[in-house]
Order: sequence, then C-alpha cells, then structure tokens
Amino acid sequence: MLTFRKDLIVGESLKGKERKIVPNIKRGKIKKKGVTLITYAANGKDLFDLIPAKEMKYPVRQEQQLYVLGLAGSRGEALELVQGLVMEVYDKTGEFDVRGYFGCQ
Repeated sequence: MLTFRKDLIVGESLKGKERKIVPNIKRGKIKKKGVTLITYAANGKDLFDLIPAKEMKYPVRQEQQLYVLGLAGSRGEALELVQGLVMEVYDKTGEFDVRGYFGCQ
C-alpha cells in the first residue's frame, strides 16, 4: 500500500504534473517513463529507496507498505532531491534522522 506525504516533494521536471501522476501510480498504470519514487528505506537501516514508478504495477510492490516522500522525473533527479533532503535534515538537526524529521503525515 502506498501512502504519499501530504507535502510531496516534487522534482522540477514533474512540477504541476503530480496530480495526474499520483493516481496513476496508485493504480499501477504509470505511463510517464523515468518517474522515480523516493520512499523511506524498506530495510530500516538505510535512509531512502529510489523505486521506478513502473514497478508499482507488480503485485509484490503493491502489497508493500511504502511511504512516498517525493517524486522525480528520473533517477538522477531523485538523487539530487535526496541529497537536498539529507542536507536539510543535517543542517537543521545535526543528525541524519530522516524519519524523525519528516515523520509520517
């Protein structure tokens, strides 16, 4: 099951398109190539997972509990967003507790 952050972080290439993209991702019917989901790491040890949106069409992915922090138009853009998120958390808290900083809204 996908849960999207209330204030979804969106890469420049997808700004203004998230209202159309999110419902398609939830249904596993994403058509835009290269869309990447930024989620909390499933293993609980790492900070984030970067998941191609096209993987959401697979039942195994749909069964997972995923909290989506952001969307990017490519893996490269996702890496830039993640770098910014980590820097923001560290600058404001002096730590890397991403889950504590962003929480689940």
